[in-house]
Amino acid sequence: MISPRDPETTASSGVVIPGLGEALLTMAEVGAERQSLAEVGAAVDESLQGIMHLPNLFIALIDEHPPRLRFVYCRDVHDRHADRPIDGLGMTDRVYLSRKSLLLRRETANELLAAGELVNHGVPSKVWLGVPLWSGKRIVAVMATQDYEDSQNLTEWHEACFKAVAPTVAGLVDRAIGWREEHDGSARESEVLKQKQALFATVGHDVRSPLAVIQGYSDLLRETLKESSSALTAERVFKAAQELSAATERMLDYTAAEAGARDHAPEITELGGWMRSLESWLESWGENQGVGVACQMTATGGEHARVDAEWLRQLLQHVMRAGIKANGVSRVRLRLKVQPVVTIPAGLLRLSFAFEALPSPGALTPPGSPDVRLRPVRLDDGRTYDGVTVSLAIAKRLAEMVGADLKVSEGYNAPWRATIVTTVPAVIQLQSPDGEDQGAALSIMRKQLQQDAGRMVVLDANPDTRLESVRVVSEAAGAAPEVVGSVRELTARLRGKQVGVIVAAVEQDSMAVREIALAMRSVDGLAVLPYLVVISPDQSPAGVESLLDSGADAYLPRPLNGAAVLVALSNAWVEFERRTELNSAP
Repeated sequence: MISPRDPETTASSGVVIPGLGEALLTMAEVGAERQSLAEVGAAVDESLQGIMHLPNLFIALIDEHPPRLRFVYCRDVHDRHADRPIDGLGMTDRVYLSRKSLLLRRETANELLAAGELVNHGVPSKVWLGVPLWSGKRIVAVMATQDYEDSQNLTEWHEACFKAVAPTVAGLVDRAIGWREEHDGSARESEVLKQKQALFATVGHDVRSPLAVIQGYSDLLRETLKESSSALTAERVFKAAQELSAATERMLDYTAAEAGARDHAPEITELGGWMRSLESWLESWGENQGVGVACQMTATGGEHARVDAEWLRQLLQHVMRAGIKANGVSRVRLRLKVQPVVTIPAGLLRLSFAFEALPSPGALTPPGSPDVRLRPVRLDDGRTYDGVTVSLAIAKRLAEMVGADLKVSEGYNAPWRATIVTTVPAVIQLQSPDGEDQGAALSIMRKQLQQDAGRMVVLDANPDTRLESVRVVSEAAGAAPEVVGSVRELTARLRGKQVGVIVAAVEQDSMAVREIALAMRSVDGLAVLPYLVVISPDQSPAGVESLLDSGADAYLPRPLNGAAVLVALSNAWVEFERRTELNSAP
């Protein structure tokens, strides 16, 4: 048995851990005074810093019904660590399912990613370490750390340290869970959720079926009496039935969302086909609502992602319902753009939806006049949503559930706009159409890139990184691209023969990307804009989104990974050829 007062303790594996006893004592004393899981995590973090330097640390609680990870404590320079279902492909999932510790370096992780056995649920790190926290015969949580800069910062010694403190941490976590269940009544949450899910599995049919009958008979009554003196009454009954049905649909959706009644999980989806079906559905939905719908969907084709397509569709539907309530709206416009975020080689895809409700000329709301959409909506539990409709309240709740960022803007003499941005795990296929192995598929990519290298330009203003950028791109493409050292040189080059792909290295500066994008658009006679791939050392979600919003079409992290560059360049040329075909279409 380990004595907590020994200043130096030897673990069972024979690894000497200086200060372990003192850290365990501090952890137990401080943790016993703190009752919430977040406070316990902070106590553990504080104590571990006395043994080793940990740049990041998180504790993920295991919910078994349904299987889910809840990040109750997180200190990380990049990731927000959103709660998510256990899909078996994340590193935390692997610790829980394998029931043992995991020390994983980026080289091994890349191999698992390429084989489809692993998915990056956040910003990729150089090295990752996690251990299970046992309470009796059950794993209650996983404690993990990672380093984004130094792959040697976490070693087998750190793994031994984590194993040594794991029983104490598990006890503190178990105690905090018990306190929460006793004082908050959370022991009943799982059963209550099951009951709510069972309720919403049948309530839709029980409520919607009689409403459909009411709608049908009110429509029949309206048609029968349209030439009689009761025509106006029949019309009012019909409209009231429609409004009741719409209100009921919204409230059922909202209540189901609030209850977390999610009866499906993200699945691998081919985005091109999903977009086409979404476009067809939206146009049909707009026709039923009496408004025109214009869709602009962009995907290079063949892209697969792990996405909850049904919940995204419902999210869009409720955003559009809120938008068309603006006075005088006659048509709506929806744009969906797919951008690769991190490709190593399986990474993330950024899906951005931009929605606009366009009013008819002369139908704008005068300043100072009341707008029914902006009145607070009071719910049964007393909460109030200021400045949103019920549909928008539902959309915001759905956005939280799928991990999307929803923003709405509106103003006098301006269209009603909404943007939805979410990142989803990409499933990049490195198999050729004939089912050949990965090496053959990569060879096919390189052969095509060799033919296009003459129309590819690398821009890197930093002499210290330029040689590395050119070397990795050349190895990936199988041929040397042209190289420029400034935006001015790039502009001059664009005035010559056609350029299809630009690979630009920037130093964490979205202004540089914006300058490149403006330079491309300033060149006269440029029929098709080149595809812009940006290299940056900034892997934070905010930094990557800033680069993409500034005009980049794709992003690659530094230090560069050869397989990632190859996939990114292959996708870039596919998209450039698609743009060229669209531009030449009559």
